[in-house]
Amino acid sequence: MKKSDITIGAVYTNGKGRYRLVLDTGPQYKIYDSQTETDCLCYRGAIVQKRDVKQEPKENSTRASFASWATAAVAPADLPEDVRSALMPPA
Repeated sequence: MKKSDITIGAVYTNGKGRYRLVLDTGPQYKIYDSQTETDCLCYRGAIVQKRDVKQEPKENSTRASFASWATAAVAPADLPEDVRSALMPPA
């Protein structure tokens, strides 16, 4: 996937039972202060393991690393209900 394909509010998968929702982008999401790459993002993840869905805490990543991890974007309507609930809890 290309870095330019990654957008806020979209859900991506690595095709191995992991999903990530991009929450925001910007240099404020650098992983450490001396990091020179400023094209970064914040995401919430979910892992599907043996019919259970585990929500992961929010994490930061460079856009390049995230694009390398992602194999496809997933429309919210195409997500399993339990994954959608883990990634997009009600407000």
